[in-house]
Amino acid sequence: MAYLSAFKYDIFISYARDDNTLKWVDRFHDYLKNMLLSVLGKKQPIYIWRDTALGGNQVFDEAIQNTVKDSALFLTLLSNNYLESMYCLKELDWFCQHLDNKGERQSHGDSHSRIIHALLAKIAPNRWPKVLKGKTGFQFYDIDSCDGPVVFPLNANDPKFDNACRNLVIGIFNVLEAMKKNEQIPFEKSDSDQTFPLKQITIPAGENNESSKPFLIKNTPLSEPVNEQQVNLKYKKIMQTDISDSNLFIKDMSLSITQKGNLVTYLLECSAIKDRQTRDAIVNELPPYIQHTINRHSSDRVDVNNIITRCMDFESAVSTLIMIVEIYEGQSSAMNKIKKFLNLHKYE
Repeated sequence: MAYLSAFKYDIFISYARDDNTLKWVDRFHDYLKNMLLSVLGKKQPIYIWRDTALGGNQVFDEAIQNTVKDSALFLTLLSNNYLESMYCLKELDWFCQHLDNKGERQSHGDSHSRIIHALLAKIAPNRWPKVLKGKTGFQFYDIDSCDGPVVFPLNANDPKFDNACRNLVIGIFNVLEAMKKNEQIPFEKSDSDQTFPLKQITIPAGENNESSKPFLIKNTPLSEPVNEQQVNLKYKKIMQTDISDSNLFIKDMSLSITQKGNLVTYLLECSAIKDRQTRDAIVNELPPYIQHTINRHSSDRVDVNNIITRCMDFESAVSTLIMIVEIYEGQSSAMNKIKKFLNLHKYE
């Protein structure tokens, strides 16, 4: 049995065959396995799966795909060879698709991502697969050779390799522990340790919606009934509206540090943002390429600041965020203050 009872394997290692011509991946795998064993002991073994056959037929593809689905974490050994391998990128895509299809979270707790990447070479972040962007990764290349034309992976006998493995093990352990905690509860608790059930309703399909969309609404502590019709109409209106026509639309928004700090303060005055659980639900409504790359934090103020910072990287994303907040918050005085602030700083 794996460390996480819900999975057959704890870690799936995805790598390019050309990176193992000198047995580097073999040594990395053995070192990682032994270090995890020394940390957790034999009573709680970590099951690591790595393809050593590297076939190419359809039956083999299906076997790999099933293994990906049965794995808790996806560990990418990112290199130039990896980026040039369509098969490696296919494995990564399989894992992401599986999470989306199952409705599983890509991160648990404070940004503990289930997709982890070890950098075997110095690769510019703009070349990374989209799902890895916004994440730091673990450095496994020799920084002393970075000034030259060739960058080498760390030698297994180098003390820096041992240190890199230790950092990776800590990262893996933190994610597994966060997931193990969530195996015991239906969803994450808020900072106040209160738990309120999430109610799923279905947003009706509109002209710009190809199909109905499940939507989660957090019940209030007083168990007030959710007005599904009101929420449906409001969400439907947002999905059917060209956001550029909205009076909240901010094109290529740029705020000073002070202005962004003010927006963080105003948002934290909203009960929907102040409550961590509701805030998580709001973030989950953002497009995947935004929500999965936000550096979530345990501190409320830092977390909201990071959410805004990431949204500012995408045109109209701040406006989308505020619209979603309004669905949860309603027409409160805090919400009106935010609208006035955004209208004051938008570009005409």
